[in-house]
Amino acid sequence: MLKSNRASQYVILIADDNVLIRKGLVQLFSKGSDFNARILEACNGKEALHILSNNDIDLVILDERMPEMRGLECAEIILKVNPQMKVIALTMYDSIPLILNYLKLGVKGFIAKDQIEIGDLFKAVKTVLEGNYFFRSSYDPEIRERLLEIQLTRPSSIRFSERELQLVMEISKGFSNKETASNLGISVRTIETYRLDLMRKIGVKNTAELIAYVYQNGILGVLATVIMTDVPL
Repeated sequence: MLKSNRASQYVILIADDNVLIRKGLVQLFSKGSDFNARILEACNGKEALHILSNNDIDLVILDERMPEMRGLECAEIILKVNPQMKVIALTMYDSIPLILNYLKLGVKGFIAKDQIEIGDLFKAVKTVLEGNYFFRSSYDPEIRERLLEIQLTRPSSIRFSERELQLVMEISKGFSNKETASNLGISVRTIETYRLDLMRKIGVKNTAELIAYVYQNGILGVLATVIMTDVPL
């Protein structure tokens, strides 16, 4: 959830070796943002890591090609130290392998610079801060099809079966066990078993904690993106 107190600033770190682009982004956030943010700057990946170690950062925007350390390497280190850090890759290099490599690390945002509009950047920041995925690329359809696979196979995350993910979506909508059983075409007892198994797997004690977990880890964001593009589970 986005911070509601205007006195509480988000702190966003922008790492880009192109000073014109970096300063342009700072100016854009300073004048065009409708949420309260303080912007920090880095000219390369190593400087970004140094700033991160000395500041409480909410979100990092990384260029890919930078001296000293490329964005992908920087993102890997950031997310190993703090898997909950929100990261957006903003780069001229728009390719499926690069995008997939970022997403597999746990990066939730990818924007190709030649595909972006001003409104996209604000939307991307808000979406990723909320724990969901945002990407703008010439390969959007292909990436949407791969998102669920990436979430299921990421080594650092708990792995869910397709049926468990379907159940998560039903639970998040507030459906009862009976309604969920009807929607998925299985018995109420099977739904109850799946729900208990999910809670044991995640390590939570009740349905409220289960819902909180899937929101905090962006699992619903993956499912929503897949469902919007009619990719079958």
